Amino acid sequence: MRGRPGDLMTHNETTASPSADPAVDSALDPAGLRRQDLGRRLVVALIFCLPVMAISMLEVLQFPAWQWVVGVCSLPVVGWSAAPFHRGALRAARGGSTTMDTLVALGVSVATLYSWGALILTPAGRIGMTMNMSLNPLAAAHETGSGGEIFFETAVMITVFLLTGRYLEARAKSSATSALRALLSLGAKQAVRVTRPGDPRDPATPWETETIDVAALQPGDYFLVPAGEKIATDGIVFEGHSTVDESMLTGEPIPVEKSVGDSVTGATINVQGLLVVEATKVGAETKLAQITRLVTRAQAEKSPVSRLADRVSTVFVPVVIALAVLTFALWLGRGHPFPTAFTAGVSVLVIACPCALGLATPMALLVGSTRASRAGILLKGPQILEETRRINTLVMDKTGTLTTGEMSLEDVTVSAPRSAGMASLGNTQALALAAALETGSPHPIGKALVAAAKARDGGGGSGALTGFATFIGRGAGGFVDGVAYAIGKPEWLTAMGADIPPDLGAAIGSAQSQGRTVAVLATGADWSSQVSGDACPVLSSEPAGNGQLAAERAGREMTLKVTGMTCASCVARVEKRLNKLDGVSAVVNLPLEIATVTLTADVPAETLIAQVEKAGYGASLLDSAGTADKPDRLSENNVAAVAGDLLQARALAVFTFSDPVKPEAAHTVASLKAAGIETVLLTGDQPEPAHRAANQAGIETVVAGVSPEGKVATIRELQDAGKIVAMVGDGVNDAAALAAADLGIALATGTDAAIGAADITLVNPSLEAITQAINVSRATLRNIKQNLAWAFGYNIVAIPLAAAGMLNPGLAGAFMASSSVLVVLNSLRLNRVHL
Repeated sequence: MRGRPGDLMTHNETTASPSADPAVDSALDPAGLRRQDLGRRLVVALIFCLPVMAISMLEVLQFPAWQWVVGVCSLPVVGWSAAPFHRGALRAARGGSTTMDTLVALGVSVATLYSWGALILTPAGRIGMTMNMSLNPLAAAHETGSGGEIFFETAVMITVFLLTGRYLEARAKSSATSALRALLSLGAKQAVRVTRPGDPRDPATPWETETIDVAALQPGDYFLVPAGEKIATDGIVFEGHSTVDESMLTGEPIPVEKSVGDSVTGATINVQGLLVVEATKVGAETKLAQITRLVTRAQAEKSPVSRLADRVSTVFVPVVIALAVLTFALWLGRGHPFPTAFTAGVSVLVIACPCALGLATPMALLVGSTRASRAGILLKGPQILEETRRINTLVMDKTGTLTTGEMSLEDVTVSAPRSAGMASLGNTQALALAAALETGSPHPIGKALVAAAKARDGGGGSGALTGFATFIGRGAGGFVDGVAYAIGKPEWLTAMGADIPPDLGAAIGSAQSQGRTVAVLATGADWSSQVSGDACPVLSSEPAGNGQLAAERAGREMTLKVTGMTCASCVARVEKRLNKLDGVSAVVNLPLEIATVTLTADVPAETLIAQVEKAGYGASLLDSAGTADKPDRLSENNVAAVAGDLLQARALAVFTFSDPVKPEAAHTVASLKAAGIETVLLTGDQPEPAHRAANQAGIETVVAGVSPEGKVATIRELQDAGKIVAMVGDGVNDAAALAAADLGIALATGTDAAIGAADITLVNPSLEAITQAINVSRATLRNIKQNLAWAFGYNIVAIPLAAAGMLNPGLAGAFMASSSVLVVLNSLRLNRVHL
């Protein structure tokens, strides 16, 4: 396809689809594969464990030859399901060390081999033999040397308990890669590469376009970025003028103006104009890739919960093995029969198997997570718990975390005296005029004006708007009821020679000094006939049949309002649903929340709306017309009439905006301070609005204007100073800092990247949930410590009893099970924790 730069206004190829990097995905899959593998092994173990334990422990269920059936049923459990423990023990043995896997594998193997030996070599294999739990084992079976007991139930019970704990832990750990997947999904999947034969800087030569995978872009390539689409990779603006939503990097909701020579970042969104960008960095060198590496590095450096069982395994396991061997030797040396001595040694091994230890952390985490989820707090995994008790510093992002994340009209100042013809202009009238100019605008300021006007009089802007144009990065202009108006930055109106009265000038200066955003409404005699390149008309152009970019679309077009979309994956789902229909070509614009549908077949609007609803979002019909029926507001002639300068311009009103602090912010900060936790505001926003928000919330320490790397550096500095840091954020620019902090807390309303990098996700966006999250995390950690203390205390008491011959393997297994039950019961107490 070919076309001149001025004609390249839109393109129907979507570049906002999530990317999937096979190389990275393959690196992320093992965590999920391990969880699935352990899940399958656990299911098999549970299926065979239930009959084995029931038949072995209840004499009434023991039919002829039951012991042989139980032995066969135990083989899949102790062989295949317990394989991870056996492999771990072998790896440790090859390295000359021992781990808890060693103890588990020994306990399972010895109990199984002992039982098969008893079946084959002793009366235990006799048809008609029955067995029950003996409370006086040595006085009976051991001293007589009958060897008439088997312990298959002990072997399968050890496997099931430990495998349950291992699976719960693996499920929690597998979610750690979700941050990386979310970051990867932010990038564009495709790009529209443009080339010019000969000199690419010759504006007289039309561009040739082709759609390629983003991975095929190379430094020095030029690519097209239509309005509403994601920028494919890092680069420099070569042609065009637009505003770009960089909130994923800075957290700042106001789009940033970009023109020739300005740098742009991949995965940010081009809001209004058309850009041709020269790629400077691709692949692993892009800003998005750098943020991904920051998250990866931070997660790798983060210290996970180190279970007490693992910390002491290098001592505990060899000691248990030595005690088992010593017990066997002492009993044999004192003249007891071999089966008696062997049973005593096996009892030591079985009773020391760490079932309770294996359940201590996962069970508490499971119950604690359930309790937290009822309060809208989602805990990711054990890694959140190690430092929670000692958290003494909470670092908070500003936009969307401390504040609502949406611009809100704060004040309206109207000039006096009034201009001619508007003698009675008041705040409500000024707001209605501004809203009329901004109706349908994707800009946060425009949305705030329209929302405020609707809230005041139940409607939007007043008057008939004609000849509308957007001046990218500056403002908007048009005719309302035949009168020329403009609204935009004070600097833009001043550059046009607008008269700004002293009272409005004072209002502008006061608002800007306090970090507020300002827009000025002005009127004039007319718009100059000189067409300015800054005017951004809304035109439609797509490839026509001759391969050139034409100015009109063929066929009927519908415009749908789509609500509920929050990310690129939402866009992809809606487009996929719509494009499944025959004769439908749909492009979704996330900033505008609209779907533009071109129809080459007779498809009713109800069908399109139903498809959007199937994707999980709301939809309504905004417009349905052929190209020739588009409103005058969108016509090229009317747009051209609103360009250049507003003649004899005079400012009428000043609108002041801010991103308001959440109402509960001050109370939350005070509660944290009372709990001994210092709060720090860390933001990519400018210092003025940052300090203003901090003052309203009662936060004393502010670090503003920092990049994602700067946020990580600030977290590291606090940690180096001895602080135990929790980080609260909701944006892509917070993901690396969330991963680097000792405790990461994300809002569920935030980006997938932030949620994936965080340890805790708050479903409730209220800041009060932060203190609740810290409370439940501390309670869960205390519960884990209690569970571990009980588990080790049980071993300290029970091992000597087994060595003294007071417990046989079966009774040892029963005591082991009871310790696990107590761990479960203690964990269930978390359901009563007050948050």
